Amino acid sequence: MLRLLKQITCLALLAAGAQLSFGFALLGPINEPYQTQEIGYNLPGDIGAPKNLGEEYRRNMPVLYYTCDANFLDYFGSNGLAEVDKAFNVFNSLTNVSSYSSDLSEFPLETKRTNYKAESLYMFDLKSWVMSLLIESMGLAEPIRFTWTLHDRFLIPGGTCPFGEEYIIIKRNFDSAFGTSVDQLKPSSYVNNILYSYQIAEYCTAPANFPYIAVTFPFSVDPDANAFTPVASTFGFGNSFLFSPYGLFYTGITRDDVGGLRYLLRANNMNVENAGPGTLTLETNYVPQLLVSSNLSLLAAQAITNDAPTLQGLYPNLVILSTSNFFSNIFTTNITAYFTNFPWDPAGTPAHLAFLTNSTPSVATRYIHTFGNVLRLLPTANGWVAKPLLNAPTRPNSPEWVTVETDSVGASNMAWGPVGSTFITTNVFDQSYITNGVVGDYVILPTNLCDIGIVSSQLTNVVSSTNVVFVATNTFVSTNALGFTNAGTLLSYTQNLITYFTNHTFVIYPVVCDPTNVSLRQGIEKITFIRRDYDSLLTRFFYPITNDYTINTVTNNAIIPLRVRRVVTQPDFLLTAQDTVAGPDALPTVPAVRRDILYNTNSEYLGLAGPGTIEPATGAPAGTTFIFNKVGPMFINFGLVNTNAYLTEVEQIPIYIWGSFDASTNTPVIYPNDVSVSDLENQVLIQVTPSALPPGTLGTAYLGQLQTVGYTPNWQAPYSWSLAPGSPGLPPGLFITNPGDGSGVISGTPTTVGFYDFIIRVTDAVGRNLDRSFSINITPDP
Repeated sequence: MLRLLKQITCLALLAAGAQLSFGFALLGPINEPYQTQEIGYNLPGDIGAPKNLGEEYRRNMPVLYYTCDANFLDYFGSNGLAEVDKAFNVFNSLTNVSSYSSDLSEFPLETKRTNYKAESLYMFDLKSWVMSLLIESMGLAEPIRFTWTLHDRFLIPGGTCPFGEEYIIIKRNFDSAFGTSVDQLKPSSYVNNILYSYQIAEYCTAPANFPYIAVTFPFSVDPDANAFTPVASTFGFGNSFLFSPYGLFYTGITRDDVGGLRYLLRANNMNVENAGPGTLTLETNYVPQLLVSSNLSLLAAQAITNDAPTLQGLYPNLVILSTSNFFSNIFTTNITAYFTNFPWDPAGTPAHLAFLTNSTPSVATRYIHTFGNVLRLLPTANGWVAKPLLNAPTRPNSPEWVTVETDSVGASNMAWGPVGSTFITTNVFDQSYITNGVVGDYVILPTNLCDIGIVSSQLTNVVSSTNVVFVATNTFVSTNALGFTNAGTLLSYTQNLITYFTNHTFVIYPVVCDPTNVSLRQGIEKITFIRRDYDSLLTRFFYPITNDYTINTVTNNAIIPLRVRRVVTQPDFLLTAQDTVAGPDALPTVPAVRRDILYNTNSEYLGLAGPGTIEPATGAPAGTTFIFNKVGPMFINFGLVNTNAYLTEVEQIPIYIWGSFDASTNTPVIYPNDVSVSDLENQVLIQVTPSALPPGTLGTAYLGQLQTVGYTPNWQAPYSWSLAPGSPGLPPGLFITNPGDGSGVISGTPTTVGFYDFIIRVTDAVGRNLDRSFSINITPDP
C-alpha cells in the first residue's frame, strides 16, 4: 500500500508539471541544513547546491577578465588558448538578457553534437567543458539533476533499509519561459521541453569513500528524446553516471541556459548587494568647495625624469599605482653664440652672428608612472571637465604652445661713416619660434576623494615665466676703407624661453568613494569577458585596469544610477593545468576539472540561504579557478584477482584524453600537442605598447597609436593591426587603420558614451600573431 501511494504521488507530481516546458536551476553555497552527503549533496566535484527562487547568487560586475597561466599554455598550447577564447566569446555574443522574447525562441533547444571519431578516442572537448564551467560559475546549477531532489530521508517505525525508507522530494528546477513578471516563475519538471522523472537509489551499504547515502537519478520520460541538452547540465557530477560525455561538443548555449542567465541578470531582479571587492561607489554630499589647479608642465617634466620615491617626495599626496622604466639616448647640446667677420667682408662691415654647436651623447633613465589620484582639467565648449590622468604625458593630447623669442643687438658704425663716428645700435633680428610642450592644469585629489564635479571656474590667473636660455657678447675691431680702426664695439645675443601657465580656481562638488556600499541593486543585464594575458605563477605583467560603470540602485521606489569604479589588479578567472591525481593509491575516477568560486553571503536575507553574489577574490591568483587535470592521456589497466600476470596494452582502457573537435572531417586536436609549441613561442617574443589607451570624449576626434617593441628576431615586418576574431567591437565611430609605418592607429569620432573592451591582434608578414586586450572609456561632453 505504501509503495502504491508513492507511485500515485509521483504520477500526480508529473501531471502537475505537464504544462511546463522549460527549466533552470540556481547555484549557491552549501549552507542549508538538509544539504548533506547522505541525501546527495556536497558530493565529490560539487562546488555548491541548488537554491530556491529569491535566494540566488549572481555576478554584478559587467566586465570580467580571464587568463590562462603558463601551466595551461604548456599543456594545451595556442590551440587550446584559441578554444578557450571561443568558449568565452559564446557568452560575449549575448545582448542584454531582457531584450529577448519571453519564450526565448531566438535560441535552440539543443546544441549538443557528437564527433564519433573523438568518441572512439575517449576524448573530452576543451571548449565545451569551458562553456559548462563558465555558465556554472555565473550562478547556474545542473537543472536536470535538481528537477527532483531529496530534502529528507527517514525510517518508518520498524522499517529497515531500503524498504522502510520514506523521502521528502522537492523541486529546484524553475520555468524559464517568463515575461517581466516574477509571479510567472514556477517549479518545472521540464528542461528544454524534455519531461524528466526520477528514481531514488538507496545505498544501504556505503560505497567506498561515501557515507550511507540516497540520491535521485533523473531520466527522460520519453526514452527517444534527445535528453540532457543544456550546457549547464552536461559535464557536472550529477550526470556523469547517466551517459558518457566522450566525443560530445556544443555549438552554443541552449534556450534554458539563456533562461537561467535572464533570471539572474535581468534588471527587474533586484537584490541587496555590495558592489564587490576592488570597487568604489562614487557619491557626493553636494557641499561645494574651492579647488586650485597646478601646472601640468612641471609634473610631466619631473615625472619622466624621477623614480617613484623621488616623485612622491616632491608630491607627498600623489598616489603612484605602478612604475616602469626605459632607457633613452640623449644628446646634451651646448650652443655658443658669437660674432665674427668673414674674410671677404669689406672694411667696416658689422660682425655677423654665428653659432657653435657641441653635442655630447649619453644614456638616461626615463620613467612611466601610473597615477591613481590625478585629474587633468580640460576646457570644452560647454565648460570644464576633469579626466583621470593615468600616465604622465610625454606630449599633450591637444598641444598648446611655448614661445621661444630670439633677439640679437649689434652696435656699429656705417662703412661710409667718417673716422670717429658714433656707433649706431641696430636690431639685427627679432624672431619667435613655436614648439610643442606639455601644458595645462591638473589637480591631485585628496585621499578621501576619487573624483570631482566641476560647477564653474571661479578665478583665472595667467602666469608667465621667462627663462634666459643663453647670453652671448662679443667685441670686434672694424677697419674702414681709409684704414682707420674702430675698436671696442660691443655686440650681444640673448635667447629667452617664455612659457605661460593658466592657474584656475574652480567651484567643485567633491566625490567620495565608498568601498562598502550596500544597496538594493538591479541586475546588470549582460557580462562581457575579456582575456588579459598574465603569468599568475609569477604574479607579473597584469597591468591595472580601471573600469567605470553604472549600476542602478532602488531607493524610495525610485531608480538611482550609481557610478562604480573598479580597479582590476588580477584576473577574475584563471585557467590552469595540474596533475590532480593524488597517487599512488588514488582511485582512477578522478575529476577532469576542479574548480573553485567565491560566494559572498553577507547579503543573505534573515532566515534564508540567499541571495548573494559570486565575486572575484582579492590577494589570490583569481576569484574563480578552473584546474584542468593534465595527467592524461590517462588509462586504467585491469589486473586479475589472486593471479600473477604481466598486463599489456590489451587490458588497458582509456579514461579520458583532452582534445578539440567539431562536426567537420578535420582530425581532432589532441593535447598535449607539440605542434602548438611553435605558435606559443610567438607570444613571448614581442610586446605591444602602450599598455592602456587614453579615454575619449563624445563628439571629439580621438587618436590612439599602438606599436610593437621587444625582442623580435623571428617576427618579420610589415605588421598589420586589426580586431581579433570574436572580439567585441571598438567604440561606435572609431576604427583601426595601418598607416604603413608598422603602427596601428585607432581614430575617428566617438558617437556613443560607454566603456568598451576589445582585443587587438597584430600580425607579422608570415602570419604570426599576438592578441592584446584594451579598453576605451568614452565620456559625455558636458
